[in-house]
Amino acid sequence: MFEEEKKKLEQRKKSIYQVQVSKDKLYSAVQIGFEKEKKERMLKRTKLIKRSSWSVVIAAILLISFFTSISISPVFASKVASIPGMERIIALIQQDRGLIAAVENDFYQPLNLSQEKNGIMVTLDGVIADKKGIVVFYSVQSKEKNQPLEAFRNRIFEASE
Repeated sequence: MFEEEKKKLEQRKKSIYQVQVSKDKLYSAVQIGFEKEKKERMLKRTKLIKRSSWSVVIAAILLISFFTSISISPVFASKVASIPGMERIIALIQQDRGLIAAVENDFYQPLNLSQEKNGIMVTLDGVIADKKGIVVFYSVQSKEKNQPLEAFRNRIFEASE
């Protein structure tokens, strides 16, 4: 069975080689093929650009709605802040407007009090107090590099007792 197919293929191959085609026709057929491929590439590229632009638009809408939800809803912000690593992002986005307004209206009392114990210097920069509570602004410096936070907390609480 395979022998018959091989014979037929050989006959067709011989008949194709016997056909005379001018070089101009071959050249124009190749050029038409190239042009057709260029058009197909351009169509694929425009489709890809349309898809990617829609993806970018949807991602931007999601990010804007996420940031807006954080700045508007404290409940949503607290839920997102419970995710490890998101606290700083929430703090950057949320911006406590109450503290900003308190500083702008001169409720901030600068203290600039420092005390050093066990190689750790704690500076009380200032406070804001109202009927509901007090907000203390402080900075901590250590002479030791890469000192663990737990050791810092233990030393501070031991020093305060």
